[in-house]
Parts: sequence; C-alpha cells; structure tokens
Amino acid sequence: GLDCSPHRDMISYYTFQHILRLYCFVLFMLCLLMYYNTKDEDDAEDFLPTGHAYQWTSRVKKRLIAHELQDENLNVPVLFYFSYFSKLQNRLDDCETAPSIFDINFSNTYWQLVNIQSPQIFIFSSFLDTRPLSRINVNQYSGPAIRILAMVKGDLEMISEIPLICKVWTGQTVSSAQVQSADLLWYKEWGWNSPDRLQAYLLSCPAADLGRRKTKDPGLPNFVLPAGQRALAIVQDTCERPSNLLLLNEPEKERSEGLAVCLKGLSFPDKDISRDLAEWIEIQFALGVSRIVLYILDVHWRTRLVIKEYSRLYQQKLQVIPISLPGNLPNTPKLSLAG
Repeated sequence: GLDCSPHRDMISYYTFQHILRLYCFVLFMLCLLMYYNTKDEDDAEDFLPTGHAYQWTSRVKKRLIAHELQDENLNVPVLFYFSYFSKLQNRLDDCETAPSIFDINFSNTYWQLVNIQSPQIFIFSSFLDTRPLSRINVNQYSGPAIRILAMVKGDLEMISEIPLICKVWTGQTVSSAQVQSADLLWYKEWGWNSPDRLQAYLLSCPAADLGRRKTKDPGLPNFVLPAGQRALAIVQDTCERPSNLLLLNEPEKERSEGLAVCLKGLSFPDKDISRDLAEWIEIQFALGVSRIVLYILDVHWRTRLVIKEYSRLYQQKLQVIPISLPGNLPNTPKLSLAG
C-alpha cells in the first residue's frame, strides 16, 4: 500500500499550529483582562461607597455600570465623578472641591435644590450655548453662555439682588462666572403666577473661560473645549460647599441644521394617547422637523410602548427625558393632575 505517513505528519503539524495559536490567543485575553482589572483599581474603587455590593466588581464592569448610570441619570455628571472627582478630591483646594454625587440635595429624583434661603431654587439641567449670536441681556454680553433650566418659588427677576454664581469643573480646572440673567419662561398673563407658586426660569451666565477661541475675531464666539465631561453647580460664594451638581450638556461636535421641537411633560396616566402621539410624531418628521424632545411625567402603558418603539426607530432624532414636579408638589400620577 501507499505510505501516507508524510501526510499524517503534515496534518499533525498544522493541528499543532492551530492549537498553539489558540493557546496564545487565550493567554493574551487573560493578560488583557488582568490588566484592565488591576490598572487604576484604586480610582475605580472610589466611584462607589465602601461596603457597597459593587466593591468586588471588576474595573471593566464598573465602567459599564458607570455608563449605565449616566444613561439613567441624564443630568447628573456620573462619568465626571468617576473619571475626575475620585482622582482630584484630595488634590484640589477646599474652594475648588466638587461635591460628591451622594451629597447632592435631590428633590423628587430629577431636580436639585440650590443652597439658598430665599427664594427656593430647583435646577433641572444645564447646557452650553455656543451659538454665534448667543447673548445675555441683549447688549450686556455676547459670546458662549451657560443656560440652566430652573424652577423658582418666589421672585427671581431682580437677579442683581440675589448674587448667584455658576461654578464649573473641567478636568483639573475650576472656573466661576456670575449669573447675569434670570428669564421667566411663563407669561404672567397665562395665570399661575402668584409668588407662592413655582415658576420656570432660564438662568444664564458667561462661559468664555471654559475654552479657547478657534479664531482671533472676537465677533465669532466659537471655541474649542478641553476633552471630558464638565460639571456645574450654582452657589452664592465660590468657597461654598455646593448642594447641587449638574452635567453641563454640550452641543454636538457636528452642528446640525434644522428645526427642533420640544413637547412639555406628558401626564396621561389613564388615557391612552398612543395613536395620537404616533400621528403627531410622524407629522412632525413629515414637515421637516429634525429632532423631537419629549418630556415624560407619567403616561399610559400603551403610550409608553409607542414611545419606546419610536425611540428605537429614530435614535438620533427622538430624545425622551423623564421629569417630575419639584419641591413639595405631588408626583402621584392622578394627584398631580388635581392642581
């Protein structure tokens, strides 16, 4: 018969090569996992309190948890706290230290209380406004600005008599700017404007110190920001220990053109508006709207399913933001409609 031993030897040789490659790959993956589980482990441990159930979680999984927490808490700077605060809290001066997330004075889940006697100020979210025509008080300031959505119990229109400061953490730097305007977002002619009721305000302060300009032309306020998340607090004194800490939302890198539509907080706990809402969303996109933002208080379960499906279909065009009523206002679905 034919001698097939050379062929058998060749098969054995290639089998050995495959096994060796598989072994090397497995060894590489193990080394990679060990590297990520040990590198900067101390920094990762600072993210969650001592004794917490997460303390035995690997560094990789902790980062995944941090991103999940950020997705669930849109206006809290979770990633900032994870990446910066745990590393810098012992290096910064007392006047520069940011509050821990666990020290924030939350109100009804999504709002934060500013540490001030009167009036009561609840802040919800903050945004960096880098539009070329951005203004504060018309002729008072021109350039990039920070906008904060707030609810206030009392009169805040005389902002000069109530000195408030925007304090911003950007990596290892801390900057401050005076709140220069408080614009009421509700026409008094609509009613619901007694001093003992919460009113919606837009607080504004300059943001020129946060980045460097792209151009020397002072008429063009576009500027370059350092990498990483930024956190913001509202205080009355720069050395005050803040009771709030918001994520400073920034514009997308590629400026989008078009029209955005915001829908105020939906509160239909018993009424199914899923069909009407789906029709309204389709009409908006058919008319050329490029982005829709939905604020949700409480809706019927069918409506919630429709919102979830549209969020999946239009991930870049439809944003859903959960919201509540701040302060002592009721958030029980049916009771909140009684007022």
